[in-house]
Amino acid sequence: MMVMTRQDLISEMKAKLNAELAPTFLELSDDSHEHADHFAGTDGHFTLTIHTAKFEGLSKVQQHQLVYRILGDYIGTNKGIHALRIITQ
Repeated sequence: MMVMTRQDLISEMKAKLNAELAPTFLELSDDSHEHADHFAGTDGHFTLTIHTAKFEGLSKVQQHQLVYRILGDYIGTNKGIHALRIITQ
């Protein structure tokens, strides 16, 4: 089994978000270096900033739930995401 690099993980997550949400703005950054003092796991800390018409009429909670449904396969121990900060329009 090939080990996925952090950059490959980011590219894959961006592709899923683009396919599902057709965002007008999408930025996904790796913030893991900011958490090295308290987290030594292999999964990363990320910040997602995303704007999409698909969020129209949804509460912030519903917007975040939609993102979590799309990226759910990456959340959890040894799956890629330890923490995800989401900033929506």
